[in-house]
Amino acid sequence: MSMKRPNGTGSVSLLKDGRYCVTFTNPDGKRIYRYRRNRKDAELALAKLIASDGKPATLAVRHSITQQVAQCQR
Repeated sequence: MSMKRPNGTGSVSLLKDGRYCVTFTNPDGKRIYRYRRNRKDAELALAKLIASDGKPATLAVRHSITQQVAQCQR
């Protein structure tokens, strides 16, 4: 029996070809899919998506650096 996740935390599914599919819905309502070769990597990908609210990590870092520079210039 598989474990049930709380609502809004995404899912990890095994595909017929042996890969794992990570599904996550970001706050905007857009569904994001990631494919990984093993369960461990799929769980890590899901954790990263949850931590970044579905936004790519590079954009989140770039945005915060831009904010820091703007605050320092004031």
